[in-house]
Amino acid sequence: MDLSIAALTSELIKKLYNETFVSIEELNSIDVSYLKSVLLDSIVHGRAVKIDSEEYLRALGLSGKQTIGEIWEHHYGLVSENLNPGFKSGIEVILQEGTLSERILSRIAGDFRREKLLEVYGCLADCLATGKIFHAH
Repeated sequence: MDLSIAALTSELIKKLYNETFVSIEELNSIDVSYLKSVLLDSIVHGRAVKIDSEEYLRALGLSGKQTIGEIWEHHYGLVSENLNPGFKSGIEVILQEGTLSERILSRIAGDFRREKLLEVYGCLADCLATGKIFHAH
């Protein structure tokens, strides 16, 4: 899954480098301090964090308020044909079911009893041991 994320990120970076959305000069002029708040918010709220900076959205070829999830879905649609088919399923799970922490919380479904946590994390351990993707359901 990590390579899937790296591949998608790499394709987006190529678009930025090739000035697909804005010039390199405009990218370099963007104040990066906004990214810190986005990062910290996304640690807590995942894909649901809204990006309202027109400057950042324009740099990504978008406008209006967008969630991080919507931004990644949009860019996946733009570059998916460039990705190795083996990477697509991992990215699609993240886009549809959420990040690993979101999928864990979804699977726990508010039941934080020890038994439920052992069940969910046991399933996660099995997925890691067998190289399978952990799903929210």
